[in-house]
Amino acid sequence: MFTFKFKALLDYRKTVEERRHQEFLESRRTWEHEQEALRIYHKRWEACMAGWREAQKKASYHVGADMYERYMLRLRAEIEKQVLRVKDALSHMENKRAELLKARKNKKSMELLETKLLNEYLQEEADKERKFLDEIATQQFNTKSSLT
Repeated sequence: MFTFKFKALLDYRKTVEERRHQEFLESRRTWEHEQEALRIYHKRWEACMAGWREAQKKASYHVGADMYERYMLRLRAEIEKQVLRVKDALSHMENKRAELLKARKNKKSMELLETKLLNEYLQEEADKERKFLDEIATQQFNTKSSLT
C-alpha cells in the first residue's frame, strides 16, 4: 500500500495556494473597484467641462464659470488621488499574483514528487510480481522436468 510520506506538507501547500488565490481575487476586485471609481471621476470631469464651456458662452460667464473652475480644481485633485489609488491597487494585485504563482509552484513540486514516488512504488510492485511469477514458472518447470 502506497502512502506519501509528505502528505501533510502537500495538504499544507494546497491550503496556502487556496489562501493566496483568495487574496489575489480580493486584490483584483479592489483594483477593479478603484478603476471604476476613476472612470466615474473622468465622466464627471467631462460633464463639468461641457458645463463650463456652456457657462462661458452665456452672459453670466463669471458667476457660472467661476463655480465650474473651483469644482474642476477639486475634481482634478480627486482624480490625481484616485490615480494613485489605482496604481497602489495594481501594485498590490501584482504582489498577490507573484505570491500565488510561488504557492502554485510549491504545490506543484510536491504533487510531482508524489507522482514520481507513486510510479516508483508501482514499478517495484510490478517487479516483485514478475519475479514471483518467474519463480513459480521455474518451479513448475523443474517439477515437470524431474518427473520425466
